[in-house]
Amino acid sequence: MLADSEIEALTRRIKSDVFARLSRVIDPELGRSVTDLGMITEIEVRPAPGSPTSIAGSGKPVFDVIIYVELTIEGCPLTQTIADRIDAAVASYPTAVLRPHQEVSSMSQDKLQALVEQLKAERRSNPFNKVGVKTRIFAVASGKGGVGKSSVAANLAATFAALGYDTAAIDADIYGFSLPGLFGVKGQPTNLNGMLMPVTAWGVKLISIGMFAGSERAILWRGPRLQRSLEQFLTDVWWGSPTCWCSTWLPAPATWLYRWPRPCPTLNW
Repeated sequence: MLADSEIEALTRRIKSDVFARLSRVIDPELGRSVTDLGMITEIEVRPAPGSPTSIAGSGKPVFDVIIYVELTIEGCPLTQTIADRIDAAVASYPTAVLRPHQEVSSMSQDKLQALVEQLKAERRSNPFNKVGVKTRIFAVASGKGGVGKSSVAANLAATFAALGYDTAAIDADIYGFSLPGLFGVKGQPTNLNGMLMPVTAWGVKLISIGMFAGSERAILWRGPRLQRSLEQFLTDVWWGSPTCWCSTWLPAPATWLYRWPRPCPTLNW
């Protein structure tokens, strides 16, 4: 049996240790720690009902840990993934038996807007043009349509993801988008106060105009509007810092209307 002073000291230490452990829990969309994003607002550590005694002869004290979580938006599509990661970080505590409980809510509009502005400040321009960026870009192009560019790009991206690389893919073939179908994606990106979160499928972060227009609609954009669509995919979507980034391209001569924002030191054709 622990003395009251020992329980109080252990409670304080567990609270500090749990916060440190949660700092390694990464939001799967934003690629940042849930603590850095301000998603953990409070942690309460309480001795289990009765007294923190051993369970099943483990000899470890038992505590209930209540984590107050604020998600970026209500109905976040990855709520369960985040919750599972938080529970795992708490339950794996080595020197005590911690029973995690979560109180989940969503951020206020002011807090969310401040977070979005902070993230956007890092993406005022194309993030892949910066000197020293480690992302390798693989652009798949051809002189005509219907030769399998999208299939190559999709399989390349899925293979990188299966090998454990942080992988993203952009469907830059505005006229013949097919990556959503190849990846089995039917939903739309999450709109985080004007900043888009790419859809994740097969471990790949994915964006395509087909997610917005619908697979049955044709796109008839030309000139500056066509160019701007690519620039928005690069700057208005939160990609994080992927290791590999694959892109399927418009077939020539449509490619002549397009240009990749230069310079891009890691672009591979």
